[in-house]
Amino acid sequence: MMLTVEVSDPEGAEVRLIREGIVLRRAAAQGKGETLRLISRVLRPADRSALSSVVVAMAGGTFSHIRGAAAAGNALALVLAVPAAGIRGQLPETRDGLRKLERRVRRLTKTTIVRPAYSREPNITVKKSYSLTI
Repeated sequence: MMLTVEVSDPEGAEVRLIREGIVLRRAAAQGKGETLRLISRVLRPADRSALSSVVVAMAGGTFSHIRGAAAAGNALALVLAVPAAGIRGQLPETRDGLRKLERRVRRLTKTTIVRPAYSREPNITVKKSYSLTI
């Protein structure tokens, strides 16, 4: 089984559990800090030992959101000793597309990690305006 985390809009995430191109479980939410809750909700009833890979799809989202999803994917893959992969863009929607992705990810080693893919250079500083009133 493959766990996918998709961050395709600025504040939302979608997590899916996929086997042979079929989506077994899906959870989506809007809001900051929801990614880990979604992963927990999707994995709770599943047999974690059957998980073969973690894929993070980065098609949008804020700098922090993408970075958080990549970190969560890497941490989960490390704990479960499965490979992690990151893709630019959205996940395939068709069963064949998902199967093809599963086959490609299966070839990865357990030491692969997700590297965040940003749509532009991060702008993490805000220009401050100083004014002095007396």
